[in-house]
Amino acid sequence: ALQNLVRTISDKYFSLSRRIDLRVDKMLEAGILPEAELVWQNRETYRTAAQAIGYKEFFPYFEGAASLEACTDKLKQASRNYAKRQLTWMRREEDVLWVDALEPDAYDKLEAYYTQGEAK
Repeated sequence: ALQNLVRTISDKYFSLSRRIDLRVDKMLEAGILPEAELVWQNRETYRTAAQAIGYKEFFPYFEGAASLEACTDKLKQASRNYAKRQLTWMRREEDVLWVDALEPDAYDKLEAYYTQGEAK
């Protein structure tokens, strides 16, 4: 009954953008900068990681070509762009249940979908 179900959570793009910015700030607090520098220093070994969003945006900072703030802003923008591409892809899918994560009854809608086969 729930074949090929793709689940996704949606909310307004502004809210998503704000949450992405906060997530990047938390990543910095949690130590992504030294991790990104390790990847940068070993980019021949970590070729795939060196292309990943979250590391490559800091490479100009390590090279002395950009400020940390500019690179952080670039990471936030790259993350927002990636989220937008994901949303665009999900909109093309047929079996998607869109639930606003900020609605008070979001969990109830998901539960109803899984237990009754529909969201009300």
